[in-house]
Amino acid sequence: MRLFVVTVLFALSAPALAEAKPKPITGRLSRAGYSVIALGYNGKAVVTRARSFRIVPKDTRVTLQLRDAKGRYAGPIVVGGRRSKLLVGVKAGAKLGTIKVLAGYAKTAKPSSAADKTRAIQARTGVPLGNGGNFGLVRSKRKSRTDSNVDTDADGVPDSIESGVSGGDADLDGVPDALDIDADGDLVLNNAEARAGRATMAQVQNPGGFYVFSQLGVRLERSLNANAAQVTDAQIDGLVQGTTTAPPFQPIGMFLVFTLPANDLELDCGGLSYCTNGGSGRIRPPGGFDPGPSFPSCCDADGDGVGTLTASQNGPGGPEWQLYPLATASQIRSGDVFVTSRGETAALNFVFNTTPALVSWSSTGGQSGAISYPVAPGSPGTGANPLTITPGPDGSLSVTMKMWRPQRHAIAGAGEGSGFVDLGHLLWTVRLVTQQTVTDCTAGYSTTDPNLAPNSDPQLGGFVDQQGDAAADAANTLAFTLNLSACLAAKGQSWTSGDIQLELTARSQTGGDNSSQEVMLRHG
Repeated sequence: MRLFVVTVLFALSAPALAEAKPKPITGRLSRAGYSVIALGYNGKAVVTRARSFRIVPKDTRVTLQLRDAKGRYAGPIVVGGRRSKLLVGVKAGAKLGTIKVLAGYAKTAKPSSAADKTRAIQARTGVPLGNGGNFGLVRSKRKSRTDSNVDTDADGVPDSIESGVSGGDADLDGVPDALDIDADGDLVLNNAEARAGRATMAQVQNPGGFYVFSQLGVRLERSLNANAAQVTDAQIDGLVQGTTTAPPFQPIGMFLVFTLPANDLELDCGGLSYCTNGGSGRIRPPGGFDPGPSFPSCCDADGDGVGTLTASQNGPGGPEWQLYPLATASQIRSGDVFVTSRGETAALNFVFNTTPALVSWSSTGGQSGAISYPVAPGSPGTGANPLTITPGPDGSLSVTMKMWRPQRHAIAGAGEGSGFVDLGHLLWTVRLVTQQTVTDCTAGYSTTDPNLAPNSDPQLGGFVDQQGDAAADAANTLAFTLNLSACLAAKGQSWTSGDIQLELTARSQTGGDNSSQEVMLRHG
């Protein structure tokens, strides 16, 4: 009898377990070429590229997001609401019918009975405040009152943003946190956002989960800056894309770094030209310069057109995988969307389109000079002609540098126009490199520049720029002094002769993005 009772209970439990799986959501887009991302409130996503779609979500409540044919974020799907307050939450099992695709967002032909009225967002004249035109870079003073806005460490940044995996929308602009490039609505890009209480480089460079950022470092003669001299799209493309002719490929341009929550994740890039079959993307080997095999064709064992990510090294923020996009500046920009096979999502905050640029310099030994752009081969500061400096009266070697900030392309839909934007809120540091050593300077910095505040992280040193992003302007400079002797002494090193490479670096406070200009110095 007891055995019979157990059997009956098991039989009753099985249907209940089966019913726990969310029901499919259906609809038809008015335009072809888009992907629909069903992003659960639990932060897990699933993607379909079908115009008439039937998608089984990973949660019982989701928002639906669009990605265009080029792989860029194209906005939320609105399922109800009015001009200033729209609904974007959808319950599993929703039958949405026709969905009209508009500029930067989409909406159902009629309000859905399956809309979640608790997931309401801000709008202007019926258009979501955050959309595919601005990627969430929009001012929002309203904040979510749901669990997604919990701030455990009281640093002013919701846990959902710091974790990088939330399907919530902390600033109620319509772009979920995981895809929003400014998730708290303060007009500061997530990667550049200051984070109180982060004491280690790992914490600064990786807020957790699946994440992507860019890096760009070049020699003085290859550097470009929109404030230093007029630059063309072709020059920017040459810098970002790098040399892609026959091997050896040096000098390479920008590369992307992906932090991985797990190994062997497949990466769905949509239509991004640099990580789809037949595209330009190449794997970056650990510590390598020449690009590795083409991605994703190198790593697609099941032949589904989606490549598998396997960590190539451990970075400050955990396991990393790196990619040379070898793409033009117009092909890789803010809002590029990535989805993993486990359902993690990420959007590219920005990429550096230019480098920091040294304007002028002086030393305590009495030497000084200005840099003329574009920098010709053999000019002062290049490998063939280092800047000579001598010790000051106290015997130490110090250099005072005035520089321009690096830039990114403006986001027109965010009201930034069509030019370049000087990147603010960056952390400025220096690295010294010889043939034998690489030294990240954590000591020896000083400044009288009111725009620079000392960085509180002893593992990084340097200064944090207090200015925000602004239209590129040659009048806006920064300046600080580095005592090279003090920098090296703090690491038990010294420099008494020969040449040393000074890498002037601007990096995001959280994301790990960095851009650097390499200047050669000679001990006189």
